[in-house]
Amino acid sequence: MPQQEYIKHLYEKEELSINEISNKVGVNWRTAAKYAKRSDWNPVQTTRKRRRPVLEPFTDTIDVWLLEDRLLARKDRRTAKAIWELLKKDHDFTGSERTVRAYVAERKKALKYEQQEKYIELEHPIGEAQVDFGTVRTIWDGEFKEFRSLTTAFPWSNAGLGVPVPSENSLCFLYALP
Repeated sequence: MPQQEYIKHLYEKEELSINEISNKVGVNWRTAAKYAKRSDWNPVQTTRKRRRPVLEPFTDTIDVWLLEDRLLARKDRRTAKAIWELLKKDHDFTGSERTVRAYVAERKKALKYEQQEKYIELEHPIGEAQVDFGTVRTIWDGEFKEFRSLTTAFPWSNAGLGVPVPSENSLCFLYALP
């Protein structure tokens, strides 16, 4: 990419000819001309949806079968070949097995993506705290004891503060707040 931008710079800013750029950079003159005259550096993405006119009337049926199969054990699920055979036998399907295989693979991938868990990044604003009462178990004077505490956590800085309190009430809450 830097070489392509350099060729563009030589052509536009330094006003060198294509032949001069080709000799200076050491590339073919066609390559130099292509990069010198290009205005958009973003790759062109052509997404074309495959049309399957033979299969289109049966796609809803296949989708239902795939969704049903997700509830079954893995070994009991229909294969693409089994789906093709069912379509031929029960629905008078005239298409090829390869068409069904391609569609089933595509749909399984899409269904798996839809089922994946999505996560949202947590936001921790500055100055915000999380406060909760809790129980602390410790050894005190050689004995195992439980104490109540008010724990304050500051997610922005990952700092925390624990203050032991005698009980869990509003007076102890106000006492233990930092």
